[in-house]
Amino acid sequence: MQELFGLAAVGDFSKKVDPEIFDEEESRELATGIQIMQDVILSMMDELLQRNNANMELAEQRYRALIESSIDSVVISNDKGEIIDVNTATCNIFGYERSELIGQRLHVLMPEQYQAAHTAGFERHRRTGTSRLMLELIELEGRHSSGKIFPIELTLSNWKGRESQFYGAVIRDISTRKELIQNLEEEKHSLKLAVLELEHFAFAASHDLKEPIRGIRSFAQLLQQRHSAMLDASGKEYLDFIPTESGKLYEVTNGLLQIAGIRKDIYQPERNNIIAFLGNTFHTLQEKEQLALMLPEHDSTISFDKSLVKELFKNIVSNTVRFNPDRSDLKMTVAMESSASGTVLHFADNGKGVKDEYLKYIFLPFKRLQNKEQYTGAGLGLSIVKKIAELHGGNASAHSGEEGGLTISVSFPH
Repeated sequence: MQELFGLAAVGDFSKKVDPEIFDEEESRELATGIQIMQDVILSMMDELLQRNNANMELAEQRYRALIESSIDSVVISNDKGEIIDVNTATCNIFGYERSELIGQRLHVLMPEQYQAAHTAGFERHRRTGTSRLMLELIELEGRHSSGKIFPIELTLSNWKGRESQFYGAVIRDISTRKELIQNLEEEKHSLKLAVLELEHFAFAASHDLKEPIRGIRSFAQLLQQRHSAMLDASGKEYLDFIPTESGKLYEVTNGLLQIAGIRKDIYQPERNNIIAFLGNTFHTLQEKEQLALMLPEHDSTISFDKSLVKELFKNIVSNTVRFNPDRSDLKMTVAMESSASGTVLHFADNGKGVKDEYLKYIFLPFKRLQNKEQYTGAGLGLSIVKKIAELHGGNASAHSGEEGGLTISVSFPH
């Protein structure tokens, strides 16, 4: 008997038992032992089953908490394309009850024009196990229960269970975002039209103002020439103010006319040697006698608008000469940097420069950093430089030189 229990304990049931070897008492002992073993085994099986059920219940709770915490729609389907689970967000976004979606084909959530392509892609993935859309962010359209079509973003994934394939989709309603983008584009377009109208108005107004200002100045000069003897000292002083102040107004109006004339619709870039162009332009300027220009000697062919860059260069040179009237050795050195992103021209002078705390104001229109009585000009020259640079897709910046002076840097992207 003990031998039989020993073999059974290690799982060896190969030994055959002759029933006649047991007497009545041994039979009872055997039956009792078998009952005890059965009870132990059933108890162990019941404990394992309870543990398994508890683990499954915990896993279900975690899964449900996870998908319900998502503000995006989560849709789970089987390998037949049938919906087997959704979260509350899905019901809110698509307008269905959960019970209405379970068992339905995924087609219920998409417009008709996408259904054939979805079916073909689904079947292809089932056959080959590959898809170019898995784990990619895709922008498509969804269909509400009311029939309304709305924009969505979705990400697809899949995993293999014990017996079948499962598919998951995380879907976001982007209707609000699309509406905001549309509104922003409309506002941007309206703003562009308003700016264009303002530019045309400023151009027309500046052009029309030049003539009467010129007339005021001319008649004031005639009064000075022909009738100043009829005026006392105060009258002559007042009369002198008219051509002086009208001259300043004419300069401001002319600057506004220049700025208003820098528009995208007149922008005509072409590829040229910009260093050679600057050299040729410099020889046409009246400031050439007051300034020495140093140009680099290397290939410098880039795309730019010749008439606009001429104005840009004229204003940089004029600004340098105007604010350094006492320098007999005044010079400007042009350096050029080229990279994959574009070209930068550095116009460095040896003048008195600008204090670092004022550099941020240097391109603002009508911002005068010097004494207005000592220096002429409307304060628009470097504003024109910046606007021309921006029209080329670049920018203009300023910084003090290592040995004094001012450097204006203008970028031209490729």
